[in-house]
Amino acid sequence: VFVVQMRVCRPRQILGVSALLIPGVAGLEVPVAVACELTMADCCASTLAATQIAIEHANSRNSTLVPQLGITTEEVTLTLSDVLDAGNRQAAASQLVQAAAQQALPAVLIGPAWSTSCVALAHVTRSHGVPMMAFASSPAFAGNEKYPHLFRMLPVDSQSVSAVRRLMVHVGIKQAVIVTTTHDAWGAGLVSAFQEACSDACGVVSRTIDLSPTTAQLREILADIHRGGFRTVVNAAVVVEDQYLLLQEAASMRMAGAEPLATGYLWISLPSLVWQMRPGSDRVFKGSMVLIAESSGVVPEQLEKLEVLWAELVPHLRLHHSLAASITMDQAYSLRGCDNIAAAAYEAVARVRIAADAVSSSTLRNDGSLGSALMEQMWGDSIVESVVLGSSGRSGAPWAEVTSPLVALGFNPGGGDVPVFRVERDELTELPGWNTYHLPGGTATMASGAGDFAMNACNGDRSGHCEPYGTCQLETPGPWLSPGWCQCDQGRSGKHCRIASEPGEPPQDVVPVNVTVQLIRFGGFDTDDADFFTMDIRVGAEWVDKRFPMRDDVYLESVAQDLLDQTWEPWLRFSGTVDKIEDVELTVVTDNSTEASLHDEQEVALSVWKTYTITQKVILDFRRFPFDQHKLEIHVDPALWLDVSYTPQPVVPDLALEVWNHQWPLTADGAVIEVHRDPDATPGDTLYSTLTVTVNVFRAYQLAFVRLFVPSVILVVVSWAGFWIRPGALMPRFASGFISFLTLQSFRQMVLTLMPNGGNINALSWADIYVSAVGALLGLSVVQTVTAQFINERFSPQVVRIMDRVARWAFPLVYVTIVTIMLTLAEFDEQLVATNGIVHGLLVAFAVCYFGCIWYEIMHFPQLVFRRALRVCRTASSRYQGLELSATEIGWIFDALDSDRSGTIHHDELVVWLRKCHPGMRGRNEDAVRRVLNSVFESEIVAFDEFAKKASGALVKLALEIKPDLKMGDSVEEVLAHQLEMFADLHKWHLPNLGASHASIHNHFHGGTASEMASRQMGPDHEAHEAEARAVDGDLLES
Repeated sequence: VFVVQMRVCRPRQILGVSALLIPGVAGLEVPVAVACELTMADCCASTLAATQIAIEHANSRNSTLVPQLGITTEEVTLTLSDVLDAGNRQAAASQLVQAAAQQALPAVLIGPAWSTSCVALAHVTRSHGVPMMAFASSPAFAGNEKYPHLFRMLPVDSQSVSAVRRLMVHVGIKQAVIVTTTHDAWGAGLVSAFQEACSDACGVVSRTIDLSPTTAQLREILADIHRGGFRTVVNAAVVVEDQYLLLQEAASMRMAGAEPLATGYLWISLPSLVWQMRPGSDRVFKGSMVLIAESSGVVPEQLEKLEVLWAELVPHLRLHHSLAASITMDQAYSLRGCDNIAAAAYEAVARVRIAADAVSSSTLRNDGSLGSALMEQMWGDSIVESVVLGSSGRSGAPWAEVTSPLVALGFNPGGGDVPVFRVERDELTELPGWNTYHLPGGTATMASGAGDFAMNACNGDRSGHCEPYGTCQLETPGPWLSPGWCQCDQGRSGKHCRIASEPGEPPQDVVPVNVTVQLIRFGGFDTDDADFFTMDIRVGAEWVDKRFPMRDDVYLESVAQDLLDQTWEPWLRFSGTVDKIEDVELTVVTDNSTEASLHDEQEVALSVWKTYTITQKVILDFRRFPFDQHKLEIHVDPALWLDVSYTPQPVVPDLALEVWNHQWPLTADGAVIEVHRDPDATPGDTLYSTLTVTVNVFRAYQLAFVRLFVPSVILVVVSWAGFWIRPGALMPRFASGFISFLTLQSFRQMVLTLMPNGGNINALSWADIYVSAVGALLGLSVVQTVTAQFINERFSPQVVRIMDRVARWAFPLVYVTIVTIMLTLAEFDEQLVATNGIVHGLLVAFAVCYFGCIWYEIMHFPQLVFRRALRVCRTASSRYQGLELSATEIGWIFDALDSDRSGTIHHDELVVWLRKCHPGMRGRNEDAVRRVLNSVFESEIVAFDEFAKKASGALVKLALEIKPDLKMGDSVEEVLAHQLEMFADLHKWHLPNLGASHASIHNHFHGGTASEMASRQMGPDHEAHEAEARAVDGDLLES
């Protein structure tokens, strides 16, 4: 921004025409200054060019354009003293003040063109007595006594707004909006004139935009126009480029141009053809109109003369070098668009020259100001006919008007603007375009009544319901708002923006919140780390908040979450980690009974449901696996400003039970919710109220039963198979138990994989006790097999048979007992101390008892054999089969009878031994025993070989004598004879190599019993057994 001072060269230097030379005289010198806006480069250059030409014509009395200049009598010299940049109003005013201080004020200031610049300079020029010959056309200067020194060279534009008012009355438009530039005097004058012209016939609302407005500002203004229901828009921005920007943004918002939704809008621009600025923007300008004067006010004949002179003289004019950075004289070569300003500048200089003719030099020197003297002449009674601008009547008054008909031209993309209507002397004439020219949207014409006021949710009765703290909005960002919603200013909230609070801030008072909690899914425990569990919790919160502006409805998912992000909601903190939030549901219900007037805020009840997936760490006790039960807790802590209450409802709804985790069903206690509240605390205190969600679950044992219990039962039962296999079949007996024992190791690893954390639970579990018990039983079965084989080979096959018979029921009984105890105590013994002690105590007791009995059998075998003989001989078949005694067993019995270790048995020793075996035997029995011994052994002293042959039959016969209730069958003698014959055959093969000593028998005799082989030889059905026996005898003979 700068101030340009310009000195006029001699006429010969500027124009190069000798006819314009002025004889040098000592006459009156009138300094003239020019004010123009350098931002309007073309018109500013044209103003300077026209001023220079006019000064040369005035000084040379050239009457080509103004005849009065040719008859001036006084020799007066006009000079161009200064050029002010009126666009920088403050600098231009300062330049005038500085000139006044230096006593270098111009006599007259010509210009500027902008009304705002005129207002800024008018205060300085009036205070210093400098008249202004302005080109401004603001109605603010029409008849305004505040500016008595301002002479307008162009007609005011009040006739333009009067024409718009006439159009509104003609069509029936009740409301219109005029858009002007902020702090622009021209626009402010138009608004005042428009409102005054409308009076009661119509309504006018004004809106302003900045110079070079931003898109955001334009959209805000246009949205305000749309909200207000205005359809007639007068585009009166002071800069034509700004008018285009406004139209362009209106077209993008479907309020102007070719957009179909723009139907009904009526755009009128003042006062120039705005579409000439931006050719090619057809969609923007389509349907808009420009209201301009039918003539510029310049007399056509004079304009032709001026154009001739212009073409001849302007190319030779030069500006001072200080202007080169802003404008050049080349910009004044064409008068297009600036012809009225150039003509006004020429006429202003002519008027100054004519007025100077009437100024007395002597009077001026005595009385003071040249400017005041000139003002008195120009504003006085002298009649001066304007031959350039075509003024009529008294042109000396500052408010002298130039009346010209106004015509509305519509944009035609093909060229040649369409005349729509014409206004002259407040009379509107419809032109051909009235019925054919299409307004914005491409459908309505002026004949259709377009541009009328449109009622909507932001005007009429609802006008101002958002003010003063918000702005009514017709366009909604989504279905959650209705047209007419209030966009609140910062720091305001509520449906009508009456609450001094941000919507996202916590409320100032404690908010009562009702919470509902439901468990809808239990995800179980983490497979890698069982100390973590996941759970889906559906939480509902209900509260009342007047600040919530959304309309009543139910909003789901992302829409609901977006709304909640814009406002405050009760904040709940969970003890676990929230992995995700889904299934958001927001319900809004407005209590209309609380609204006393349109501007009152209403009670808004909000209900929010969300599903939280929570992962929480918990210390779990897996010792009762797979019958473990767990108590899981999740704490819900509300924010400090909440007063939480709980609505009792089914914690786990029926629908959730249908999809509940089948591996972790709910226990009989199920799930419960407790509200903990500190009785000494008040709402707002820390931990005033806390919700605890407790879930009791247990492991579904069915899967563990199939994977753990069933395989273990099979292993245990298979290990018992050896109890039914004869002792001589070592490999089958041993394999049945040992293979199961080896399989147990793999089974143990499988159990560990089933257990939480791979079995690393830092405690002894139920499964550990069970596997240990199974392992003990399998181990005992293996030990039993090894023991039985050893006893069979070293001591007695009969003891082994007893061992197997006992094991067949003892092992299953112990196993069933253990399982029963463990299942019974699983529900009560949480620490498993009793279970572990009882189970392993039972196993130890069983092992001690079982193997103790075996030891007892071994240690008391001779006595126990005789006692069993008493039982064996109760039936004829048993007596027929006799006692199955091996040679080792016979030797063992013989040693027990040979009390004196003489190698022979006396009848007395046998009687003593029998008395020990059967304490109930009396004297009569003893006599019977002696008779039996004499009849069997035929001698009172019996050697081993004789005893070995007849021991089995002797024991049977003794049993019959001792137990008189046992009756011998007719075939007993035959049985005894057959047994003796069989034993004699056995004796023939074995006794020569055995000897009679107990030690030799005990160490070498490994064959079967005589009765066993005899029974195998009876009849043809026992031929296979005989072959087997002979094979065994061959082996024994070889040994």
